Amino acid sequence: MKKIIGIILAAGKGTRLNNGQPSDIPKVLHLLDDRPLVLHCVESLKHAGIKDIILVVGHKGYMVKEAVGKDFSYVVQDEQLGTAHAVLMAKDLVIDKAEHLIVLNGDNPLFSGETISRLVNICNEKDPAITLVTVDFDDPTGYGRIIKDKEGHVLKIIEEKEAGEQEKKTKEINAGCYCFNNKWLWDNIAKVRLNPQGEYYLTDLIGIAVKEGDKVIALKIPNNKEAIGVNTPEQLKMAQKAFKEL
Repeated sequence: MKKIIGIILAAGKGTRLNNGQPSDIPKVLHLLDDRPLVLHCVESLKHAGIKDIILVVGHKGYMVKEAVGKDFSYVVQDEQLGTAHAVLMAKDLVIDKAEHLIVLNGDNPLFSGETISRLVNICNEKDPAITLVTVDFDDPTGYGRIIKDKEGHVLKIIEEKEAGEQEKKTKEINAGCYCFNNKWLWDNIAKVRLNPQGEYYLTDLIGIAVKEGDKVIALKIPNNKEAIGVNTPEQLKMAQKAFKEL
């Protein structure tokens, strides 16, 4: 088994979860089934056999450390400059120390250990530059769309804010769970450019890999409940309902 390190992006402020007001707690500490969102993510990684886990924290990060515990590593993202910038904060802890990195959003609490294990197996067996989990949603509003060519190969992910009308009709979405070849990631992350929203999107790396001719694999899973992200009180209710059904 190749060495794999997990990175959980847990620096969000949770403003939308608090009805647009500054939150007293980081986003990932809001509760799902009486446990913080981020702990569900930690458990999923552990169930997949990934014990070396780094959490990227930001707003009131000390509270995340207290909730998750001392068995893991932490790095701080002081400025909210996007997901690629968040991953960059972990570079010194992972470069040359693993073959692959699993990157998981801390507000995506419903991925099963089985799904992450499947992702790991693809990484180990096929060694792509990037593997990402995708699902189909009847209403994909708010999610990054998976754009493929006629043969079904992934071309790019386009975020909701930047998608055209035709692209918004795509129902296959980015679920927010990735496996990166570690060396490839650090050779290419500097190519991510600041977008009009003032952020560096991790998802831009898919387009970069395609342009470089490097392999990108989509692991499409059947149960789209696993991909529910929690950004609003309504989505938290959806996640709570889905948690009981999974």
